[in-house]
Amino acid sequence: MQNSVNHRIKTYSLPITVLIVYVLLTWWAETSICPIRAMTGLPCPGCGLTTAATALIRGDILTALQSNAMIFLVPPVLILAVIDVCKKNPARFRITRWIYLSTALIMFIYFAVRMTMYFPGGNYPMNIDDHTIPRKVFSSFY
Repeated sequence: MQNSVNHRIKTYSLPITVLIVYVLLTWWAETSICPIRAMTGLPCPGCGLTTAATALIRGDILTALQSNAMIFLVPPVLILAVIDVCKKNPARFRITRWIYLSTALIMFIYFAVRMTMYFPGGNYPMNIDDHTIPRKVFSSFY
């Protein structure tokens, strides 16, 4: 029993420490939790999903669509992925693999269209965020 606990502590202590440090850095830099946005200030294909989910929970479908329309595609695919991981059915994974690849392709195309049409002058999240971790670190030395 004790060896199992020690093994778990050794296995998960570094990732948990890195996650805590990263969250504290994003809080300190007053930036997004998204690693791409936090480091570069640029949007990623998933930018706006949290805002969209919050809007959807409030029943504001228009804001959800404007924030990131992929909110209607990503959650069902994530649920499918969790089921795949839990069931470990190789025959079914062949089918769902195409769903995952299709979803990634759709997200990439949607992101490319958004970047072309709305970046950099669009509303959040299709704008440049000046609050990044590197900028905050460098500005603390000047």
